Amino acid sequence: MFAKELIKKGEVVSIKGGYLMDKTTLIRHEDIVNGSELQVTDDIFLGGKRLSVMIWRKLCGVLSVKN
Repeated sequence: MFAKELIKKGEVVSIKGGYLMDKTTLIRHEDIVNGSELQVTDDIFLGGKRLSVMIWRKLCGVLSVKN
């Protein structure tokens, strides 16, 4: 990921919510998570496990940058 413009100190560039899950759970829900997970540690990921949440995120955009 990179920025087209300078990001000011303390500026919010992304907010991501979801469930913390291990790799086994991520694989079990991979059809819903669909590559939108964030890896936190070697075996812990942050991602959505409910289809309604993932549809909402895809419609609204996962990354928001404040100007």
